[in-house]
Amino acid sequence: MSRRMVAMCCTLAASLATACGGDTRGRVVAAVTRDSAGIHIVESLAPRSSGLADSAFLRVDPEPVLTVGVEEGDEPYLLHRVSDALRLPDGGIAISNSSTGEIRLFDSAGRYLRSVGRKGAGPGEFSEYSTMSLYPAGDSVFALDNGAFRLHLFGPDMRYVETRPFAVTSSGGHPFMRGIFADGSLLTRAFENGGALNGPPGTVVRMPYALLHYDAKGRLVNEIVKLDSHLRFVHQFGQGIHFPAIPLSVDPLDAVSGNDVYVLRGPKAELEAYDHSGRLTRLVRWARQPTRAPDVWPQIKERSLAAMSVGDRAVYVDYYARDLPIPEFAPAYTTMHIDASRRIWLQRYDFESEAAPPTWDVLASDGAWLGLVQTPRGFELYRIGKDYLVGRRIDSLGVERVQVLRTHAR
Repeated sequence: MSRRMVAMCCTLAASLATACGGDTRGRVVAAVTRDSAGIHIVESLAPRSSGLADSAFLRVDPEPVLTVGVEEGDEPYLLHRVSDALRLPDGGIAISNSSTGEIRLFDSAGRYLRSVGRKGAGPGEFSEYSTMSLYPAGDSVFALDNGAFRLHLFGPDMRYVETRPFAVTSSGGHPFMRGIFADGSLLTRAFENGGALNGPPGTVVRMPYALLHYDAKGRLVNEIVKLDSHLRFVHQFGQGIHFPAIPLSVDPLDAVSGNDVYVLRGPKAELEAYDHSGRLTRLVRWARQPTRAPDVWPQIKERSLAAMSVGDRAVYVDYYARDLPIPEFAPAYTTMHIDASRRIWLQRYDFESEAAPPTWDVLASDGAWLGLVQTPRGFELYRIGKDYLVGRRIDSLGVERVQVLRTHAR
C-alpha cells in the first residue's frame, strides 16, 4: 500500500471519528474504514488523561493471592534467575528457574510438586545459559531452550513429549521463539548474520532482523516483516571495544494475537498488525503525543549513571560525552503483552523514576483504546489472565518471588 493511500485512509478515519464523536471526554471514540488494499485503519480519539481517576478501567489488587519463593527454606522454593512463569489450568504455577535449568511445578496453594528438565544437551534438557520461556499451546506447553535454538514440548500433565530444533534461516540468523499463533504455528525472530556486531570506533551499527513464521515442527514457512533493532555505537574505552545502544533509540515491540502479530516499531502510538503470511492487515493509532528525546535525555542519563557500579560508570561517563546521535523522539513504550481476552497491553516508558508504578495503555482486540492500568511497583509482568496477573518481584536482598495478583473491572 502506498504512503498516499495510507494518508487518505487515515484522513478519512479521523474525519469519521470526529463526526461520530461529539463530546469525547471520558469515553473512547474509534472509527474503522477500509481502503482498496484491504487494510483497516483504527483511530481512537480519547483525550489524554492527567491521571488515572478518569481512565482506569481495571484495578489490580496490590496483595498477592499466591506467592512462591522464600529467602531461606527448601531448595525448590529458592528461586534464581526466574525467566518466566505460567498459571496452569488447575491453578498451579510452572516457573522457569533458569539457574538450574528446571521448570518447577507448584500446586494452587504454592506447594512444590516436582521439576521437569535439567541442564544438559539431551531431550528435555536446557543449555547452560538458557533463559527458558514458556508458551501455552492448547493443553500443552512449549518451553524455549534459546541457548540451543530448540523447543521442548510438554503434555497436559507437564510430562516431556519431544524436542523440536529450529531450522536455521538462509541468512545465517538463529531463530528465537516469540510466540505461538492460534493454529499452532510459531513466531520467531532472527537477526541477520547471527546478530554479529562490528565496525570502527565512533560509528553507528544497525541490527536488522526479521520476524519469521515457522510451522509447529520448527520448519521455516515464510518471512513476516523486516525490522531494525535499536542502533548501537562502536565505543572504544582504553583497549576495549563495546557496542552500547544509542540512548533512547527505539527497539520494536511484537506480540502474537490469534493468527496475527502486532508490531510497534517507532516512538508514535501506532501498531501494525500482520497475519502470519506477512500481509499488513491493520494500522491502529490512539491519542498519545510523542516525547522529544532531548527534553528527557539529561535526567535519563543522570539516573542511568547513578545506578551503575564504579567501573561501569567510568566507561559510560566517557561514552555519554561522545557526540551521540540521540533520536528526535524517545520511545513511548517498553513492553507489550496480549491478555487472555486478546487485549493489547503497552507499558509506558517511565521518564521520571523507575520507582514509579508501571502504567499501561490497554487496547481492545478491535484496536479501540480502553484506558490505563497501573501494576504494583517492582512487579515484572509475565502473564495476564481473565482476572489475574502472574509476575515476579525481586526484593532489596535479591530474593525472587513469583506472585499471582487479582484484577477487577471498574
